[in-house]
Amino acid sequence: MNKNMSFFRLFRAAAGLAPARFCGQYGLTLIRGGAAALAAWAMERVFAAALGLAEGAVGIRSALLAVGGLLLLHAVSEGASYGSIYLSQEYDTRAMQSRYSELHRRLGLLPAAAFDDPETLNRIDGAYLGGGQVRSVVHYVMEFFTFYLPYFAIYGVYLYRLCPLLLLVLPTVFVPTILAQLLKARVYDELEEQSAPIRRRQERCAAYVSEAGYAKETRLLGAVGFFLERYRAARQSLDRLLRRAKGRTLAVEAAAKLLSVLGYAGVIALLVASVFRGEIGISAFAAVFASVGTVMEYCGELVGDRLGSLTESYGELKQYFALFDMETEPAGQAVAEPGDVRLKKVSFAYPGQTGEVLREIDLTLKAGETVALVGENGSGKTTLTKLLLGLYRPARGELLRCGVPDAQADLPGLRARTSAVFQNYGRYRMTLGENLTLGSRQESGAAVEAMARAGLELRSELFPEGLDTLLSREFGGLDLSGGQWQRVAIARALLRDSQLLVLDEPTSAIDPMQEHQLYQTFLDAAAGRTAVIVTHRLGLARLCSRVVVLSGGRVAAVGTHEELLAACPYYAQQWQSQAGQLI
Repeated sequence: MNKNMSFFRLFRAAAGLAPARFCGQYGLTLIRGGAAALAAWAMERVFAAALGLAEGAVGIRSALLAVGGLLLLHAVSEGASYGSIYLSQEYDTRAMQSRYSELHRRLGLLPAAAFDDPETLNRIDGAYLGGGQVRSVVHYVMEFFTFYLPYFAIYGVYLYRLCPLLLLVLPTVFVPTILAQLLKARVYDELEEQSAPIRRRQERCAAYVSEAGYAKETRLLGAVGFFLERYRAARQSLDRLLRRAKGRTLAVEAAAKLLSVLGYAGVIALLVASVFRGEIGISAFAAVFASVGTVMEYCGELVGDRLGSLTESYGELKQYFALFDMETEPAGQAVAEPGDVRLKKVSFAYPGQTGEVLREIDLTLKAGETVALVGENGSGKTTLTKLLLGLYRPARGELLRCGVPDAQADLPGLRARTSAVFQNYGRYRMTLGENLTLGSRQESGAAVEAMARAGLELRSELFPEGLDTLLSREFGGLDLSGGQWQRVAIARALLRDSQLLVLDEPTSAIDPMQEHQLYQTFLDAAAGRTAVIVTHRLGLARLCSRVVVLSGGRVAAVGTHEELLAACPYYAQQWQSQAGQLI
C-alpha cells in the first residue's frame, strides 16, 4: 500500500461523506449476511419437520413454525438487501465526486515539469480510470466484512457442528476461484501498462478531429481521414491487447471451472458418505445439499464478480495509488520578494529526454530591471523563463532567490507574486471578468484599467454584457479574435500584484506598431518590478535595460542593445536583417 493513500484512509474518508448512510448501509448488509447463513440451519429444521410430519412424529404446528422461521429469515435477508441498496444510491454519487476532487487536488500539487514526462501522463490517464474504481474498493471490502465473512463463518460453524470433515466444502469451492483471480490480476496489470500510451494516442487523434481548437485546421488540411486512420490503428492495437488478455483469462477461468466442478462432485460424494456412515441425518444432508448451490453462488459473487472486477481494474487502481506517491512541491523557506535571481551553472533537461535544454547558465537578474531574452528557436528561452518563474527546478547547478536556494524556497508562495503570458496562453471559457481576475483579488475597476493598459476597450458592441460577457461560443457566449485574446491575457498578467513579470512572445496576432506600443505599456506598468521579455524582434529588445542572447542552451552574450551591436556578431546580424521592419 502506498504511503499517502491507505485503505484505512479511504474508509475514513468514505464514512465521513455521509456517516449515517454509510453505517446504515453496511449495518443492513451485516444483518443480510447473518440471515442468509442461518437459512441453512432453518432449512434443516424444515426438512426434519417434513420427515417428522410424514412419520407422525411431529404435529402440523411444529412444521408450520419451521417453515415460518425459514420464510422470516428470507424476508429479513431480502429486506436488508433492498434497504442497503436504497441507502447507497445517493452515497455512491457523492463518493465518486469526492474521489475525483481529491485526484484533481493532487494533480494541482505536482511540479509543472511532471506534465512533460510521458510516464506521468500515462499514470494520470490510468489514475482517472482507477479513481472510478476506488468507491468499488471501499464497497467490496466493506461487503466482504459485513456480508460474506459473517455468512461463511456462520455457515462454517453449522457444517462443523454437523461433521468437521464437511468444512472441506469451503476450500473446495474457494481455492480454484481465488487462484484464477490472482492469475487474472497479473494479466490485467500487464494490459494496463501496455495500453495506457496507446489509449492516449487514440484520444489525441479523436481530439484532432472533434475539438474546436483543431477541427478547422484539420479539415482545411484534409487530414480528417489521416487521423481517423490513426485512431482506427490505435483502436485495433488496443483490441489486440484486450483479446490476448481475454484469451489468457478465459483459459484460466475454464481451468478454475473444471476444478470447481470436480470439487462439487467431491462435496456430493462426501455428503453421501457421511449419510451412510451415520454422521449426518437425511434432513441435514438435504439442507447442506440444497445450500451448497447458494455457497457456490456467493463464492462466485465474492471471488468471480467482486474480486474479478478488482483484478480487471488492478492496473488502473495501481496507477491511482502511485499518483499519490509522486513527490509534490514542498513548502520551503518563504522568500519575501523575488528580488535578485542568481543562476550558477544551471542546467535543465526535460523528463525522459537525454539532451539538456539549458547548459551551465550563469546569469544574474537584478530586482527591478527589464531583461530581453533573444536567440534562435530551440535556444532555451522559454525553458529559462519557466525556471525563473519557479515552474521548473534546475537539474544541475544552483538557482538563488534573494540568496535562498531554489530547492529550499517556497515556490508556490513565490509564484503567487509572479505573472506570465506565454505563447500558448489560457483562453478560459468563462466571463471576461473571470478571465481577467483569475488568480487575482482585484475589483472590477482595476480589471477595466488593466484592459485599457493592454489596449482593449470595454465597448458594448464588443462586450455586450460588460465584464459578465461569456467568452465561449460553445457555451452560448461569443469568441474573440486572436489579437483580442492576447490582450486579455496581457491584461490578466498586469492585473496581478506581481514583482516578476514575464512576456514570452504572446503578441504574434497583434499589428507590429501596436505590438511595440503594447510592450512599451507593459514595461511602463512593470516600473519598479522585474520584467523579462522573450522576443525575436530586436526592436522590442531595445526597450529593455539589458539583453541576454541564448544560443544552444547557453548564454552567448549579455549587455545593452548598443553593447551587443558592437560585441556580438549574431545580435548585430539579426539587427541588420530586421532593419527594414517597422520597428
